[in-house]
Amino acid sequence: MIIKTPNYIRTFFFYIILISIVFTQQSDKPEMIIIEFPVTLYISSQNSSKIDPVNIKVIIDNKEVIVNQEFFARDGHNHKSYKLKLTKGSHRIVVESSNGKAGLDVIFDVDQKLWLSLSYWGEYHFHLNISKQKLAFI
Repeated sequence: MIIKTPNYIRTFFFYIILISIVFTQQSDKPEMIIIEFPVTLYISSQNSSKIDPVNIKVIIDNKEVIVNQEFFARDGHNHKSYKLKLTKGSHRIVVESSNGKAGLDVIFDVDQKLWLSLSYWGEYHFHLNISKQKLAFI
């Protein structure tokens, strides 16, 4: 004996089965765990030239502008700090100065907490120090 079921019941069960397959497949996907590390960036102008203040622009990974402002040399011990969180892996820091005639482009790896010290030393000269230990300034 063949029992005929109405079309709406078959359609209903078809959608229930389809939805359960979709949710089952989505739940089997592994979750991505993003590991971030704290990075402290110190910026100063150890200006030995006549450019004071100097404009410094810092960009991380070609997208995030960390800072774009003027820095005064003062007595050479004028550091400003910026707290960042970067994911584990390689990152690019690009530094430009619109009035200081200097630039810097460095790729560095993050796999733990880092401290970066960026100094402007006059025309054509930025210096970047990357440390896995906390920096001390005199």
